[in-house]
Amino acid sequence: MWIGLLFGVMCLGAAFQRQRSSQMPDPQQLVRLYRERIIQCLVVGKYAKCAPYTLETLLLYLNIESLQSEDTRVETWILLGVIVRLALRMGYHRDASHFPHISPFAAEMRRRVWALIVQFDCLTSAQVGLPRMIRDSQSDTAEPRNLLDEDFDEDSTALPLPQPSTVQTPVQYIVAKNRIVAVFGRICDLITSSRAPSYTEVMQLDETLHETYRCVPGGLQMRPMTRSLTDGATVILRRMYIVLLYHKAVCMLHHRYMVPARTDGRYAYSRSTCVAAALQIVSHQWTLHNEAQPGGRLYEERWKVSSLVKSTFFLGTTILCAELDCSLHKEPADAEQSPAETGLRQQVIQALHNSHTIWRQASDSSREARLAADVSGLLLTRAQRKWKLEMRQAGNMGMSSETPFMGVSIPPQSTTMAAAAVAQPLSMPQLLQFNTAAHIDYSDVGAEPLGLVSAPLGYG
Repeated sequence: MWIGLLFGVMCLGAAFQRQRSSQMPDPQQLVRLYRERIIQCLVVGKYAKCAPYTLETLLLYLNIESLQSEDTRVETWILLGVIVRLALRMGYHRDASHFPHISPFAAEMRRRVWALIVQFDCLTSAQVGLPRMIRDSQSDTAEPRNLLDEDFDEDSTALPLPQPSTVQTPVQYIVAKNRIVAVFGRICDLITSSRAPSYTEVMQLDETLHETYRCVPGGLQMRPMTRSLTDGATVILRRMYIVLLYHKAVCMLHHRYMVPARTDGRYAYSRSTCVAAALQIVSHQWTLHNEAQPGGRLYEERWKVSSLVKSTFFLGTTILCAELDCSLHKEPADAEQSPAETGLRQQVIQALHNSHTIWRQASDSSREARLAADVSGLLLTRAQRKWKLEMRQAGNMGMSSETPFMGVSIPPQSTTMAAAAVAQPLSMPQLLQFNTAAHIDYSDVGAEPLGLVSAPLGYG
């Protein structure tokens, strides 16, 4: 099985080289070849028998499949299910301290592997809109220690004390992220439950989430690019992934209260918090997009942006589309808006314009990007029409069709879907189901859950 692990490392190396060098002879062919060899090794090695290196090889293969896909794929989640079952069979969900025959080195490596499996389970399950597979009550495996690889080896008779939090290690990133994942998992349990949660439960989780993020080590806290001049691309990406996970958790926890908050002041915090988090997500999307261009600081690391990260950007765009949609349809053209609401709408429109630009560029290779570009472009067009109407009613008759909309130039809609959808309003459930039920295939039972209307939005 270790040969399959070797092919996995070689496959990731080939994918990395494909992004960095155009002189490599047909790198995509090498990637396909190595992927095939990984599968062959797993089959020949009878992965179900849980030989050494089986989980490590499967995790590498899972990572490769995730990086190769532009969109959400349920096949990745199914593969993860196999990994979870094998890990449970091999006892990774129980801390190695229960097994005296396991060496300190092997025990720590098992903790690292289990931490990655838990992380993949929670994030991938949320990506496809389904409950996670691993429950907190089923595992007592301890966190891996903040140790460098050179701090211990196979001959260690005991693990050394962990490095201080000021020392950044790859494991420190995994641990910090998994602490947020733990809260994120509880949020996913809440929103995938068949029982409607109380608002008290939501606010308790909100407080826990904020406190967990505040405890992230300073070196992994997000900071502006202007304050990261001496930091490497890997460190910057780690910070971005952690803060994106945090904002994604906020959005998933509070999004169901966005519409009720417009008529019930008790939920005003949820709406403002959710929209603010979505604005931050789209802001990071814009930063990552710019820095991943040739000459940018993240250009050589752009291959690490997987569909898991893009699904977070998709969620942020969805939330902002939902906010703008409600704003356009719940408020008449002659309604008086407060300065705060007007400012918020302008922020949402500007953020959606930036996001729309990115999604349009990726729409040729990604179905989800195409969908996000269509819907965000549609809503921006509607907002522009309403703005022009308001300007005319205010007496500004000198506007032309070329007049910039709030300083933003809205590109024309080029797809038939967007043109046809102008006449029919998008609903809040439709927009929010982009990231959940829209990824679930109900074709085998010949039915869809009540209220799921995915075909007009490009799924069908």
